[in-house]
Amino acid sequence: MFYVFDLNVFEANWTINTEQGFSKIMAINKLNNRTARAKGWVTDWNSEIKNIWLKIVIDECIEFMLITSALNGYPIGGVDIRNKIKITLEKLLKKYTESQCFTIIWAFCQLSKNCLKDQGVYYKDHKEINAFTSTVFDERCEELLEDDYEIHGMTRPVICPRSKLNKIFFNNILGIKGDAGYYTLMNDFIKK
Repeated sequence: MFYVFDLNVFEANWTINTEQGFSKIMAINKLNNRTARAKGWVTDWNSEIKNIWLKIVIDECIEFMLITSALNGYPIGGVDIRNKIKITLEKLLKKYTESQCFTIIWAFCQLSKNCLKDQGVYYKDHKEINAFTSTVFDERCEELLEDDYEIHGMTRPVICPRSKLNKIFFNNILGIKGDAGYYTLMNDFIKK
């Protein structure tokens, strides 16, 4: 049984109830000593690992896109546009790593800045910015998926550090060292 205390959305805290004695503690330690790479674990949990991996990486990609678009002066906003971006990112992450997706996002935000600069840096018509993003980002990503473009990934930007959930999932559960998950293609890790 897990108990949540001192709720902080930027931090994960929990305790484990071990009322049934040391046998439970030993079982927990056994589980902690295994990783997703242990024999049989990955194949049994492929679907769950894929869903969590995508959730974490897509959220980080969207966060990077929101920050980068705002820094360029043309902020993306709204739930609808985020949902459209999520669908496109799901497709991209079948072929590209999170690092490569960050490069694609950065390049797209530069393109947006160049295309919308005629409107002025204080131009904040979110409908037009979102419509441009929705259409052009999806079109550019479809082109990348159809052709064999070589995309070089970028190092993780300081403005978008790893979340605690990312560290727990990739390091503790999957057994991927450091930030190697950022550079790892999901489909290479999860063999079908």
